[in-house]
Amino acid sequence: MVNNLAAQAVRNFQALCCIDFCSAAFYRVLVSTLQRLSNITKLTLEFGYSTPWNSLWALERCAFPNLRLLQLSTARVGPTLAFLQSVRSIRTLRLHFCALLDPIPPVMGPFPHLVEYTGSGTYLSNVVPGSRLESVHFRIYDNTDVDSAVKSLSGSTAHIDYVNIISDHLDPRVFELLAVHANNVTTLRYGSLREDGDDKAFLAAIQPLFSAFKHLERLEIHYPGVLDDVDYFSEVDLRDDHDFVQRIAKQSPCLILCTTPPAIRWRRIHVNVWIPVWSHPCTREWVSCSDMAEVRSRPWLEPLVEDLCEEYNLENPLKDSDSRDGSVVTESDDSEDYELVPPRIEEDEDFTTDSEASLADDENSEDEARAYAISFLEHLWYARSR
Repeated sequence: MVNNLAAQAVRNFQALCCIDFCSAAFYRVLVSTLQRLSNITKLTLEFGYSTPWNSLWALERCAFPNLRLLQLSTARVGPTLAFLQSVRSIRTLRLHFCALLDPIPPVMGPFPHLVEYTGSGTYLSNVVPGSRLESVHFRIYDNTDVDSAVKSLSGSTAHIDYVNIISDHLDPRVFELLAVHANNVTTLRYGSLREDGDDKAFLAAIQPLFSAFKHLERLEIHYPGVLDDVDYFSEVDLRDDHDFVQRIAKQSPCLILCTTPPAIRWRRIHVNVWIPVWSHPCTREWVSCSDMAEVRSRPWLEPLVEDLCEEYNLENPLKDSDSRDGSVVTESDDSEDYELVPPRIEEDEDFTTDSEASLADDENSEDEARAYAISFLEHLWYARSR
């Protein structure tokens, strides 16, 4: 028995079924509860593909006038689609149908107040038009109509600031479409699940397009999971990567952070002067695998060293010094606490995907980054003194 007074006070409701079939009693209680939750603002329903269709029939008769966030993972059935035509108040929609059997987008919406969408690109043509969409995270499947999905972004009545796309392979066509239909983005992330493409050919194809992205501040092109491949970084050559970043920065004057397929994140510190972001784990992994003579020949080395020395109050090993012991620590002579070569990042650390690594600037501890900086600078000092 559902308490009506208690139901009216509920604002956040979640129903999660982790198995294919729940008991009939569970579905009866769910149906009865949903019909009484008229004041909720957040609703999460997650069911398996084998959930009985009739268990969702209550959705057709539910009225949620104050609903702001809807997270829905169910079978693509009639009651669910009817429900998605009735919830006009939502601002955030996270949609996942358990099986995408039909590539034709179902009828849903409109969503005049929608500002954030996460789900398949197949549904964008129904979700976006007439909305106030500002942030979108969508997946491109093999049967997704890429042209239709990206073109639909221009149907938003607001500027879309954030775009995050995951696809099976690198596709220049995506950037060609974004340059026309979503060129006001400030953050653009594009991930490929496969590493079977030609990185250089892809980057060469998209480079001329960045003149359209006048407001772009953060760009990330990555392979999720690249951090699991330790040997990958021993073969990375940052010369082409650095040149690419400099070229697109001349076209996109607002760009301040950039990550390209080698998974190294670059940061602008002066007008078209870029350095690898030290707190990003891929940077330190690459340094661990690199020959120091090769590192010292790179044009970005000097500004990187200057930035690290300023950040951590250390002595610059590239400048003349009377120091004989090679110490780069100015506060106290504790350099022996660190190894000369920065250790590799172990596979059991938290950075299991490049998407997670993109948050590393905020997650890494100051002590760890400083330890790597001291080790790196001492390595430079010893290489220079030989």
